[in-house]
Amino acid sequence: TDPMTNTPNRRAFNELINHLISDDASGKNEFALVYIDINEFTQINDAAGHEYGDKVLNEVVTRWKFAMRNNDFIARTGGDEFALVIRDFKDENELKEHIGIFSNALKNKITIDDQSVFVSASFGAAIYPKDSTNAEELLRFADIAMQTADSRQDTNICLFDISMINKVESDLNIENLMREAIHNDLFKLVFQPQYDTNTKTLRGFETLLRMTDTDGRPISPGIFIPMSEKNGLITEIDCYVL
Repeated sequence: TDPMTNTPNRRAFNELINHLISDDASGKNEFALVYIDINEFTQINDAAGHEYGDKVLNEVVTRWKFAMRNNDFIARTGGDEFALVIRDFKDENELKEHIGIFSNALKNKITIDDQSVFVSASFGAAIYPKDSTNAEELLRFADIAMQTADSRQDTNICLFDISMINKVESDLNIENLMREAIHNDLFKLVFQPQYDTNTKTLRGFETLLRMTDTDGRPISPGIFIPMSEKNGLITEIDCYVL
């Protein structure tokens, strides 16, 4: 048991997943494994302290317990990460609706010690046996789905799809390319002229950053800039440009 939230811990969660799979001789007892990540939770800890952050997590768990059905199982698997097992759902639409109840439970602000915060989360689900019959693979697929949900603007709930693996591999390749570009001077700067429309004279330039993949194909700044902000490379890139 996790001593802070009094929920099952990662070990108990892994034991349940292995138990559900090993006891399913027919391979037909469907369940969903859902990974949950509290968005930008470190900001709460940094602004209000870890003790306050712990109280917020306990309030989150309290709300989720009201959202749980009889066969649901929730565990704290890390600092601000949780895992959920859902066993009773007719189809993927009903599964997403049920996960949505956990998401909606966080919509109202949390007030503790006269201080209020808003909390949101990203949810990624993998389904046994559709996505995999292997426990380790299910965990990985749910994590990939959660990362996908975290990166999207239109939804915070994603069910695993095989195409997500290609996206994760592509992102990893781009991140490696960025690191190589910083250290081996492989970025390219282009200068876009700016003109004074009154005097018709050149008044300066806008500096634009460009990068390509190993085959020389351009990678959009709309892809590599947000990624560099997320993985912390943006500061090194700023210094490089300057």
